[in-house]
Amino acid sequence: MSTSRARRRWPKLQDGTLITGPKLFELIQDDNSVPPLWDLRSVIEEVEENFGADVSGISAYECGHANQALWCELSNGEDILARLGHSDVNKPDSESVPVNIQLSDARFEVAIHGLFLPGSSEVKVAPLLYHRIPQVVAGAPSQDPTDILGRRFCVFEAPEGNPDAWRHFDAQDKIVYLKQAAQMRAALFNFNPPHAFISRFLAERVPHFSRPIQLSVPITSTRDFCIALLRAKIEATIANLGDPIGWPTSNNVVGPFAIAAKQSLLRLLPYLLPPETRHGTFYRFVVDHGDYAMWNMTSTVDDNGKPLITSVFGWDMSSVIPAIFSELKLGVEIDLTADEYGNPVITRLPHNASASKRAQYMAWSRQYITALYTQAPDLEIIMREGHDARYLWFALRNWLGTHPEIFFGELGLWAEKKLVQFTTARGNGTMSPFHSP
Repeated sequence: MSTSRARRRWPKLQDGTLITGPKLFELIQDDNSVPPLWDLRSVIEEVEENFGADVSGISAYECGHANQALWCELSNGEDILARLGHSDVNKPDSESVPVNIQLSDARFEVAIHGLFLPGSSEVKVAPLLYHRIPQVVAGAPSQDPTDILGRRFCVFEAPEGNPDAWRHFDAQDKIVYLKQAAQMRAALFNFNPPHAFISRFLAERVPHFSRPIQLSVPITSTRDFCIALLRAKIEATIANLGDPIGWPTSNNVVGPFAIAAKQSLLRLLPYLLPPETRHGTFYRFVVDHGDYAMWNMTSTVDDNGKPLITSVFGWDMSSVIPAIFSELKLGVEIDLTADEYGNPVITRLPHNASASKRAQYMAWSRQYITALYTQAPDLEIIMREGHDARYLWFALRNWLGTHPEIFFGELGLWAEKKLVQFTTARGNGTMSPFHSP
């Protein structure tokens, strides 16, 4: 769902003012309230039923890209954070992802909270107190469900702080925050998930439209498996001539340019990936967050008045992948990330950003990326030596599903140019392509 649509979903008063916190609770209790708040009433009812206590207040409310979040006070003195997904498996929606992906998102989020136990990990997560996987109701999908059974629902112990703290920090405190975010991102990258977790979720969590990838080889932290993973991703994205491609609702089919690109990409694969190092730099498996940003974090200030990140949410967007495909990006006012060679850059920049603002944003990116590389030096090696493989992975991952002939036509041209570079270099000895055939 787009950010603009998320904003349109946010309950408003008659004058257009966004409703937050205590006012929301007041309106939910009023059966004659103007905004359509039936789903948030259902949240309160489900909380009260399962916690054996009344919701006595709502201190804060957020309506984000994928979830609504309510900070609730219970009559027993407990403070909780309830997160309700927007997508409903029982409601057809042209902007919703397929049902199997929604169910996977819910299962994976719960599994992640089993990996990173509160208080025992550098990756800070709030204790998960209650969850419900979306329930598919038998019968024809409803345009207007009257319950929230088909929506992802989790309740957490409320962490200290809130997602809005960033904008209240001064310049020095924002640097402290960025370094903490980098340290936690590095801890996530350095964490080695158990094999059972990898085997359960790797293929399922590779982003796709309607055709999940099919792996024909055992899951191993090797270069050969990574080639097989890329091949499976290409084949799942571009099937056969005339087959559907992209989102089912887009009604696009595989055309001649996409088919030609598929063949070029498959020929290129053996050249793209660097040889493994002794330390397993490139091909060990890692958990990748998918939407690592201030809006998925809560933060407060410590005893010294300095920023303290208290929890990370949004794990329904995450996956488990080979380290070479890890994402570095941190979303704040803009995105702090690195270019294809690992140098700090900024993206998602406001078109009217002044020169001084741009300089400030670049300073943030340098602070974040430098701290990240210090805590996770393998990431810098990956950026330097794995940029071609990463280019292909992120091109496939980030494709929006539109104009496939144009998109894959251009990607196919890139693949052909890379093939010429690699094969020419092998012939004249000026460079050594990675394990070329």
